[in-house]
Amino acid sequence: MSILWCLKKLSKEMIKLIIINSIISGIASIFSSSTNMTDVFEKYPSTYEKDIEKSLQKAWLKVGNTLKENIDKYGSEIKKR
Repeated sequence: MSILWCLKKLSKEMIKLIIINSIISGIASIFSSSTNMTDVFEKYPSTYEKDIEKSLQKAWLKVGNTLKENIDKYGSEIKKR
C-alpha cells in the first residue's frame, strides 16, 4: 500500500463521515423541541451550519430591505395622487 492510496482512502472515509454528520444533524433538528434555530445549531453542530445561518440572515435582510423600499415607494406615489 502506498501513502497516496491511504490518503485517498482516508479522504473518502472523511467525506462519508461528513455526510453522515450532516444527515444526523438534519434529522435531529427536525425532532428538536426547540423553536429557536440557533439552539439547534448549538445542540447539533456541523461545519456548515453557521455559514448557512449567516447566508439565510443576509438573504432575509435583502428581502426585508426590498420590501421596505417598495412600501416607501408605494407610499410616496399614493401621496402624489
